[in-house]
Amino acid sequence: MKEITGANFLAAMTLLVSYYKRVVSGDDERVAVTCKKKDILRLELKDYLKYHDALIKGCCDAADFLVHQGIFRCRNEA
Repeated sequence: MKEITGANFLAAMTLLVSYYKRVVSGDDERVAVTCKKKDILRLELKDYLKYHDALIKGCCDAADFLVHQGIFRCRNEA
């Protein structure tokens, strides 16, 4: 499979950060979990540093899961 690009990593980070902000707020209906361009541009360094290791581990765990499921490449790869 292809490596995760910087843009994909930042989108995943933004989703992770916005998810945790939603959980902490306790107001599930008013705080959206999003990763639009404007949300990615608003990503704060402190949040990035806080969740960086967890996201790396999650990506590695997802890759291991896919390999154990016998998925070695994307459909659109030759």
